[in-house]
Amino acid sequence: TPMGSRSGPAGTGQTPIPGASTGDSPGTPPAAVAPSSAEAKRLYQAALGDYQRGKFDLAAQGFRTYLLQAPTGDVADTAQYYLGESLYSAKDYRGAITEFERLVRDFPQSPQAPSALLKTGYAYYEIKDGVQGRRVLRTLIEKYPTSKEAKLAEERLRLEDRTGTGRPSTSSTLPPR
Repeated sequence: TPMGSRSGPAGTGQTPIPGASTGDSPGTPPAAVAPSSAEAKRLYQAALGDYQRGKFDLAAQGFRTYLLQAPTGDVADTAQYYLGESLYSAKDYRGAITEFERLVRDFPQSPQAPSALLKTGYAYYEIKDGVQGRRVLRTLIEKYPTSKEAKLAEERLRLEDRTGTGRPSTSSTLPPR
């Protein structure tokens, strides 16, 4: 490849002939894609590192930046999940709910979707919204009945039924044994 290959071919093929633009750089991805995806990968790895070290605010920032740069990147769904997870870990439960719900909406086929629903339910319980928490966990069980997350959701619902924390009007019941 020539020295200025990154800036060179970009200005040349102005004529939109179908098939012509694909042939002008054999074997290499288009110049616009390669640097941004490598950069995005670095952002993702750095954010993941921050998350693993417990720097949740930094991690959330990193995952947000990644998603701005690569909204359809190959790890976009995972980045979206960890963005929610970072906010959840930082006890920003409302923010976490927003990001987990975005994952389920934008990436319904993602392997992270059941976990996102589970954590959404948990986050609702954290903000004392048992009605929404219950609704989300039921949705999880319906949509992904065989997932390990569905089992956890069922356990949580059973626990909520026993302790009665899911319903505000049951404060007069007997304390759990």
